[in-house]
Amino acid sequence: MNTFDPQLTGKIASAIPLTAVLSIITLALLYSGIPIFGPINDLTNAVSGVLIAVMVGQFHFLFRERAAGVAVIFLLVAFAGAATIVINSVLVAFGRMHWLTGGMYTAIGYGLIGVWFFVLLRTIVPQPFLTPGLIRLGTVTTLALLFCLPAAPLMGLGDNLKINPLIIIVFFGAGTGWLLFPFWCWQLGRRLISS
Repeated sequence: MNTFDPQLTGKIASAIPLTAVLSIITLALLYSGIPIFGPINDLTNAVSGVLIAVMVGQFHFLFRERAAGVAVIFLLVAFAGAATIVINSVLVAFGRMHWLTGGMYTAIGYGLIGVWFFVLLRTIVPQPFLTPGLIRLGTVTTLALLFCLPAAPLMGLGDNLKINPLIIIVFFGAGTGWLLFPFWCWQLGRRLISS
């Protein structure tokens, strides 16, 4: 298939917030004292990364129609972000990476997805399924996701992450973007499925 499929994209977009809800539930159960939900939470985040990559692939068809010269570059940026989320989440789930380091890699992944999302919204508009409200929400979401990008230089510095003040900006971006992006996907999914 070489065209944008609104129904399929809507179903994928609608599944992303389900993984976010499961992630919140499993995180709450972990902090209530049930350690098995830690790895389950990480694997839920990995599934979310896979779904994001599939949704990015669907939007690539629209992106390519409007900006063929750069569409592949931003597709690779988004795929790198999704792969970062998936790989580090699996490593944390199986005890191969500390959760704080994994969180920083997740932030980098969401930052890269934010770069793709920012350019996407400015490239594919207008579209019948992108209402002004959905575009505004998407813009706020991209700005939050872009605040995740300082995670990359923080990781490169190798300092104690817990004492670096930039970590507050990264966690703000990651937390806000992590909540807003699934909400945007849910709104998008509803619009696409009903179209």
